[in-house]
Amino acid sequence: MSVLSLTSLPGVNAWRSLSIFALARCLVLAALVLAQVLLGAQLGGANLPSEGQWLALLLTYFAFSGGFAWLALTIRRSFHAQVLAQFFLDLLFIGQILFQADGIRSGLAVLLLMPLAAAGLLLPRAISLMCAAAAALLLLGDAAYRSIYTAAEPAWVLTGLHGLVAFGLVMLMHGLTQRAETNERLAREAEELALKETLLSQQVMQELAPGVIVLDPSRVVRAISPSARQLLTSMGIVVEPGDRLDTRKSLAPLQRSIEEQSRVQGSTAAEAQAVVFDEVPGEPVLLVRVTEVARGLSNESDLVAFIEPAEAAAERAQRSKLAAMGRMSGSIAHEIRNPLASITQAAELLGQDPALSESRANARLVEIVRTNAQRINHIIEDVLAVTRVDRVQPADVDVGALIRDVLQEVPSIGDVPVDGRLTVWFDPLHLRLTLINLLRNARRHARSSVTVRLVRLRTGLGEIQVMDDGPLIAPEVRAHLFEPFHTTERSGTGLGLYLAREYCVANRAQITYEERGRAEMPQKMFVIRLRSKE
Repeated sequence: MSVLSLTSLPGVNAWRSLSIFALARCLVLAALVLAQVLLGAQLGGANLPSEGQWLALLLTYFAFSGGFAWLALTIRRSFHAQVLAQFFLDLLFIGQILFQADGIRSGLAVLLLMPLAAAGLLLPRAISLMCAAAAALLLLGDAAYRSIYTAAEPAWVLTGLHGLVAFGLVMLMHGLTQRAETNERLAREAEELALKETLLSQQVMQELAPGVIVLDPSRVVRAISPSARQLLTSMGIVVEPGDRLDTRKSLAPLQRSIEEQSRVQGSTAAEAQAVVFDEVPGEPVLLVRVTEVARGLSNESDLVAFIEPAEAAAERAQRSKLAAMGRMSGSIAHEIRNPLASITQAAELLGQDPALSESRANARLVEIVRTNAQRINHIIEDVLAVTRVDRVQPADVDVGALIRDVLQEVPSIGDVPVDGRLTVWFDPLHLRLTLINLLRNARRHARSSVTVRLVRLRTGLGEIQVMDDGPLIAPEVRAHLFEPFHTTERSGTGLGLYLAREYCVANRAQITYEERGRAEMPQKMFVIRLRSKE
């Protein structure tokens, strides 16, 4: 520590320690003053001219000590300078006391222990060792003076021992200070780490799709994630931290499931349980999975319950299966394309062979090969489209102009009137493929006409309504409209509407089948609800 650092400002704990030492010095001196006043005794066999001079010395020392205590308590500047000033004040007055008394044999050298301890605790090691050296020099000086100017036998050994004690005390207190600072730093780092882990846990709980409820061993709710709170609130159940599950009748099914799973050997139950909330209107079903989490070094464990609607879990599992199936189908489709191209090329060459073209039967067989090869190629294109759904490049699209381009590109759709104008924010290729699928589907099921209506809503959204005059879709078919590979046509792939929905989801749009209008004559339509551009 350099001299320039003597004006540095340490933390609150250091000032508190300095104030405690200053007040302790005042208490010791007050006790000495009271002893002198009440008992009239001179300390250490002092050889003062009068008791009044001895009392004056103690009162002066007490006054200076009180002033330094006031500085430490009120004016918190120049910390190390204040510590050094107090130490040399002690050295000055204690030296005077030792000089007036019998020196080191008086036993008053013990008064140096408090300022030396303060120096070891509050000052850097180099400066605290300097303070110990000053105290040792004071004792040696007193012994030298007495050996020269008095007839008393010098106490060199005792003086040397006191000097060694001074250095040892300073080193001991400095070591304790270093250890305390290290422990404080480790505790602060542990606290910061615990705070970061707590914030991370809270963030994870907020981001998890399944709801999370944390319970202590007595089944009191310690924490609940926003998704769990929202899910239970939608069921008419309000749960907050501090609530007990066993006191809520509506939560009895959840309580039973948690207790059953907590008794399973191991830290985690094998599978989630379906829990029916029979006390809640509609009797919703939730999937509940419980795991135990150890609470530090204690033997107790908290329970973490993951809850989510059974429908959402089933849909997530279905989407996972479909994703895996899509990847597998894409790989298979790539492998099929090469031999399919060879078959198609061979069919074209056979169709051009004059020897085969003379036979109508042979020509018919070649046409069958060509037609089915085209059908297989169409299926492969649909399967490969599933793997490209997530490649979104949105842009402003004029829906009316896009429909006209589609009708020119796919003449088999026929004439389709377009009512209204609408510009939307959508991937142009995705919207083109979606409209091709919807228009082909409408033409296939229409009796005579297919119509498209473009509507701009006040909410900043737009609707593309694809209508036909064909029969309504049966309820049992309607439930599976957007599922992949579900079709009522012998020649269909079952991927058209599924791809249309996936394209809409990828572009943050929504597609539904609706029946609007009068109840006795409803108009069926597929509606794409998406962001419009004003």
